Amino acid sequence: MGNHSAVRRRPPDLGQVLARMLAVLFVVAVAVVLGLLLTGRDVPPPEVTAPPRASTAPAAGPVPIEDAERAAVLSAAATATEQVVEQVADPNALMTPRYARIYRRTVGSDADPAAHATVVGTGLVGIDREQADVLVLLDRTDAEPENVLVHLRRDRGSWRVDDLAPLTAPAEHLDEPDPTRGDLLAAATQAAAQEVAGEVLAAGVATYDTTTASVLAVTEDQRLRVAMRLVDGTWRAKVSALEPVSAD
Repeated sequence: MGNHSAVRRRPPDLGQVLARMLAVLFVVAVAVVLGLLLTGRDVPPPEVTAPPRASTAPAAGPVPIEDAERAAVLSAAATATEQVVEQVADPNALMTPRYARIYRRTVGSDADPAAHATVVGTGLVGIDREQADVLVLLDRTDAEPENVLVHLRRDRGSWRVDDLAPLTAPAEHLDEPDPTRGDLLAAATQAAAQEVAGEVLAAGVATYDTTTASVLAVTEDQRLRVAMRLVDGTWRAKVSALEPVSAD
């Protein structure tokens, strides 16, 4: 047998192979895009996942205040105001600790007897789950009638007086959380202001049902009762003056 020189083939250069493959892929991609453009078709955009949408559920409104709770507030305000003005109140039973300290400092054991007081009207000005503001109308023997704004707080499971001040100017107070009653108060306040051509210092709901209500309002020198009636979705007002009641 003759001698044959062995010829070894060199392995292919991997870099050259990859370069040729990429070149082929590039040519194919360009051809596809050109074909789409020439045929008038759009190149489809890449798919994008939309971000999750925020919840559009309405925020929870204020917790409704039951009628029984409102009645309890008016009753507590009337009882406490009479006894505070007459200086016979039991601070532990009727007042928050803060106001009890103020009351004890103000009313000493040697205080002169106060004039007898009679509550002739109460109206709920504003309320939430823990606080309430009440307009209280007082008549007194041998003294001028007095209009008082009473602030109450829920304390030890009961409504107790946390502040009590004569109404001599418009005072800050809680809002009425119920929209219907809020509209009622706004309409009654406007009617009272128009009746006396003056500023209403405070107004509160004395009685209420779905179609009729009574609102008490006070100005600098007058007490007013506003009888409200719901007619075709609008509150109609009839304003009358409140005369002092004998406190004997």
